[in-house]
Amino acid sequence: MRAKTWTEEEKQILVDLYPLMGSDDSKAEFYKLSRRLGRSHSSLRKQAYRLGIAQRKGTKTRRAWEKEELELVKERAGVVPLKVLMQELGALWTKHNLPPRSRNSIDGQIHYLGQQVTTDPLDGDWFTVTVIADALRCRPSLIHQWIKDKELNKVLKAVPNGECQAPYIIKRVNLKRFFLAYPGLLDSTRPNMNWLIDIVAGKGYGH
Repeated sequence: MRAKTWTEEEKQILVDLYPLMGSDDSKAEFYKLSRRLGRSHSSLRKQAYRLGIAQRKGTKTRRAWEKEELELVKERAGVVPLKVLMQELGALWTKHNLPPRSRNSIDGQIHYLGQQVTTDPLDGDWFTVTVIADALRCRPSLIHQWIKDKELNKVLKAVPNGECQAPYIIKRVNLKRFFLAYPGLLDSTRPNMNWLIDIVAGKGYGH
């Protein structure tokens, strides 16, 4: 059965009301939120991880996004590569003595704000499903379908990453081989052609 898509209104309610885990009334608030949205506890937690408002298992609190962080993300996401945005956020965290956030937490906040990630064509040797989906301008579920298909994944070779927000990562050279082997699968996407050309024809990352 296909999961029900989260609406922007539901996401906003989740961001506003997701309880601080470990507080005295967190369990009761969690049940209220589950009933209000008509979603299972598992669904709430998964979406909270995607939006970057929940920490990994074992932590008791989450850090709310500071005004300066949100303003920087709103201003720069889609304008500069994600790698550059992370560097700018890093400078902000250092200036205000704030703990850093993961790349996937930033990804989640960018998506929540309805903005696009600018994918740097030379942004490393490994890619998350979110980054690939952004570059291909498709839903992450399409990339997950490729990963779940045993024949396709023999070429794609997605690697378990151990992160709730980025459960798989894919090596650049395997993306190249995959796109060359199955070009027809790109028909259902609207790829960033600069990114795609760099993956297929770029140098310095294997052949």
